Amino acid sequence: MGRKSRKDIPGREIIPQPVPLHQKQEKIPTGAYIRLSLQNNGLNEMDSITIQTQLVVSFIQAHEELELVETYVDNGYTGTKFDRPQFTRMMEDVKKGKIRCIVVKDLSRFGRDYLETGYYIDTLFPLLNVRFIAITDQFDSVRKEDRNNLVIPMKNMVNAMFAKDISRKQGAYHELRRKQGTVVPASAPLGYQYSDEEHRLVIDKDVEIYIRMTFAWHFAGVSDSEIAKRMSFLGAPTYSVLKQRGKNGRIVPNWSANTVKGILKNPTYAGFAVMGKSYKSLYQGIPTQIKRREDWIMFPGVNEAYISAEDYYRIVERIDKNRNAKEKKMESTEAFRAQLPNCFQHKVICAKCGKRMVFKRKANSQGDIDTAYSYYQCSSYKQRCAGKRPMIHQSILKVVVMANIRNLIRTACDRKKMLDQIERDVGSQFPVQKLTRKAGYLEVRLAELEQRITKVYEDHTEGVLDLDDYRCIKERLTSEKQTIQNQIADIRTKMQCVSDAVQRFRQWAGQFENCMEFDTYSQELVDSLVKEIRISDEDHIEIVFSCEDVYRNAVIEALFREVENDF
Repeated sequence: MGRKSRKDIPGREIIPQPVPLHQKQEKIPTGAYIRLSLQNNGLNEMDSITIQTQLVVSFIQAHEELELVETYVDNGYTGTKFDRPQFTRMMEDVKKGKIRCIVVKDLSRFGRDYLETGYYIDTLFPLLNVRFIAITDQFDSVRKEDRNNLVIPMKNMVNAMFAKDISRKQGAYHELRRKQGTVVPASAPLGYQYSDEEHRLVIDKDVEIYIRMTFAWHFAGVSDSEIAKRMSFLGAPTYSVLKQRGKNGRIVPNWSANTVKGILKNPTYAGFAVMGKSYKSLYQGIPTQIKRREDWIMFPGVNEAYISAEDYYRIVERIDKNRNAKEKKMESTEAFRAQLPNCFQHKVICAKCGKRMVFKRKANSQGDIDTAYSYYQCSSYKQRCAGKRPMIHQSILKVVVMANIRNLIRTACDRKKMLDQIERDVGSQFPVQKLTRKAGYLEVRLAELEQRITKVYEDHTEGVLDLDDYRCIKERLTSEKQTIQNQIADIRTKMQCVSDAVQRFRQWAGQFENCMEFDTYSQELVDSLVKEIRISDEDHIEIVFSCEDVYRNAVIEALFREVENDF
């Protein structure tokens, strides 16, 4: 594979390079979106999940440029809202680039809110370069005439009006059922199963003992939290556990005081069937509103009962009495609570069990506000935290947190001054000057390789190199050229990352230059800088700052290590 003398080789025919084969057009990764509303509930065969899926999948398979990669099915979700689980998953895949085309049966399957639907079709999808196809509406966003067609917004408006018409008719239907007393529950509470034969809720024998124990303990004076602890100890199933009955996987029962309270004040356990707990009207533009208990429509003796109606009203009276007493106590202690505000609300975490710590206030027996104090204590049961449950006074926590904030700000401001000084000394190329020099060297090397590739081709055309030698040398040089091009691209990307990180750091640190010298507690700084505080005990406190991505950015850290080495 050596260079051959032009004298030794007579005139030779120049063999042209082979033309690369035409690459097959890349297929568009496509998602099929299927939706069935609450109103149809699978009864309309033409709009059933199966029919929709067959139609959409067949359409995708019939178009060679499309490739089905995922099917998203929202069964039993209204088209007037877009917070559907599978729709949300599909949009996440769109943003990740996994899906670049969406196919639906018609526009109404995508959504019935014409403003929101129009936003997706006219604004969001074009920005994300996503193709949208509605089969029976004969809409394809790649066709300009479809995008400019006034029929599409009109259809979206009709779909919205159709949804409101259904809402009006459903409202009348439910009102009739309320007057007739024919109630079909949306779901069975814990301890019940719905009987298709009797058309009512009947007691679930597998759970009955736990529900009866709950009411028995309540009437014996046991607190809700104590009942919850006893149920957790017994392994009593919860509603989420029963939903997984017969399925793979096991959910650990997690009883709480709210779980117990929800059972105690539910009239279903006294045999009542209840309607009208909430109200909404889409066609009137009224969102969901929760009604007061006295406004509920209750039908006695419909379901099998765990307790009598008298016992239920006795429980409700007790709950209301406790709530009123709590409200009065809150009113009487308003001044006390105002003097001891929760400075680290939702930020203090137990490092042992990961649970959020509870904020508490304490005064002496005489209620003297001047001697009152506040503290945080782990909210978990003792068995979840080995040994003593973590607890810390808020006054101590305020001192520790502010000391860490001062240290953070001083370090950040010192680093910013260092960056400013180096830039003044070195020039505007800092902090990417090394990367710039390396990129320049590689570009020179790239130019040399391009010249060599050209020279090798000239030698081949002049007969100095035969075809095999030419191909071998060209392949090696082209490979080296591609490697250098990749290196240059990586350096350019890194240069941009470094510049962006330094700019963000300067802007962030600049906000706190006036806070260098401060001695008092600042709630504003705590709210803006502190994300989480993990407590093991008073000697082990870890503070997680919300600015970690700026302050301890990997690019920034590497830059300062480089600065310390060079300067």
